[in-house]
Amino acid sequence: MDERATTHCRCLLAETNQTELAATITDYVNNIPPEIKTPPAEYLHRLQICKECPHLRDGMCVLCGCYVEARAAKRNQKCVEDASRWNDHALCYNLYISQYEEEVP
Repeated sequence: MDERATTHCRCLLAETNQTELAATITDYVNNIPPEIKTPPAEYLHRLQICKECPHLRDGMCVLCGCYVEARAAKRNQKCVEDASRWNDHALCYNLYISQYEEEVP
């Protein structure tokens, strides 16, 4: 067996062993101007959708070549396979509310 062979996962970049690249993408996402940045709950929702997608490989969409953590972080971006896939705003709102309800004593 080829020693260079690697296994691929349907996972986000932050969940791989590519820590330097993951840190670079995280820094990029953290520095997106607020006016174009996806709201936190919607961002988490988009990433969850990506994690369930068969086109996700090691944090990258094999259809378009983007790192999904970066693409999902910009409000105006869409899923390249189905532009409506990230549009469930009601679910995003519920995720956002539930996140903060857990923090309130």
